[in-house]
Amino acid sequence: MGTITFLKKTIKIAGIFTSLLVLISFKTDNNDLERKDVQVVLVIDTDGINVQNLDTKVLFVNVGDSTSSRTGNPSNFITKVYKNKKIQWSAVPKDETSGLTIDVLFVFRKQDGGVEMVDDYDYDKSKKGVVVAKIKNKKVEGFENYNVIFRINEEPVRTFQVDPKLQMVP
Repeated sequence: MGTITFLKKTIKIAGIFTSLLVLISFKTDNNDLERKDVQVVLVIDTDGINVQNLDTKVLFVNVGDSTSSRTGNPSNFITKVYKNKKIQWSAVPKDETSGLTIDVLFVFRKQDGGVEMVDDYDYDKSKKGVVVAKIKNKKVEGFENYNVIFRINEEPVRTFQVDPKLQMVP
């Protein structure tokens, strides 16, 4: 009788430890890996780009994002951000051999931009053509609509504006 009781208690304790380990692994996977600074790269197809075809010539990519929807055209693109973290925007030509450079000149909240998630937009002084922003240190629900103005450095220089969105993740 004593051996059966001991065995039942051992199985019960092992079950509790297993449950705790599973809960800890889910907590680590979901929170620690996702709560990070975000890097957005605009991949620009410079061949024949104009104001009318920006949705087909500009591709937004969330670098390092683990979600299944990492890329998209500007008008439908939503970048998921985390409170009290940073976001960085940069741009590259689709044709890496073109010799062109592309600078992100400005990133700013639209006048009718919805909720406010960003404390401040600034330039990365160590990298030309890169804009960074600090996300507010409070939970914000909804979308912030913003604009990105970028310049293709060729003769003649061309400047375009696209309008994606930000969304804070819990």
